[in-house]
Amino acid sequence: MDADHSTSDEQSLRLTRAAPSRLQAQPQRLQSALATLDRWDRVAPLDSKPLRDD
Repeated sequence: MDADHSTSDEQSLRLTRAAPSRLQAQPQRLQSALATLDRWDRVAPLDSKPLRDD
């Protein structure tokens, strides 16, 4: 894996880990986050769905 991909994966993992506490601190953002995930599901390529479902 190249350095750029590794950096991207690390950033993604950090954001994933930070999301619950951020949403707990600002629960009003939950609806916005869910709307974003729904939009991604509608517009993203079908072959990437298994990755999004993880």
